[in-house]
Amino acid sequence: MLNRIWLSMMFIGLAFGLCTGQGAALSQAVIDGSAQAVNLSIAMVGGMMFWMGLMEIMEKSNLTQILAHGLGRILRPLFSEVQHDEKAMSQISLNIAANMLGLGNAATPFGLCAMQTLQAHNPHPKTATRAQIMLICIDCSAVQLLPTSIMTLLAAAGSTAPTALVLPILLATSATTLAAIIACLFAQRRR
Repeated sequence: MLNRIWLSMMFIGLAFGLCTGQGAALSQAVIDGSAQAVNLSIAMVGGMMFWMGLMEIMEKSNLTQILAHGLGRILRPLFSEVQHDEKAMSQISLNIAANMLGLGNAATPFGLCAMQTLQAHNPHPKTATRAQIMLICIDCSAVQLLPTSIMTLLAAAGSTAPTALVLPILLATSATTLAAIIACLFAQRRR
């Protein structure tokens, strides 16, 4: 569906540009946009490699495990049905810790493993458990201590202060995570 929307927007733009006699400007915009996309992609790859390398160092030095263990203590009340399963709690904590560091690519495998472990405890395989729903709600709200992708994007775009948005993003994502947890708990209590 999204592919069709983008394709139709592209064709409408091309048709409008050609019908209004702006073919030369349209060609120049396509060339300039392509060059900017390549430059931005290269800058983003460099930034992501830096942050993923930092995450790898944190993993090797057991810093992520320490963060996940600390998070596990906070998260246990939210995942009461699996709080005694160390494997599930560790995977949930690592998923949330990676999201907090702005490393969505690193968080995905932990989240998938956590969902598989939670599914193994599910007495009704066709419906999601409370723990699975809570994990999805927290993942979708994604509280971020370090919005690495945004900082990399701002730096690549030439920003003089790529960290200027850290505090507003932290406040906004904290609010969305709190709202997601409250909504999830409210829905679970209503059942």
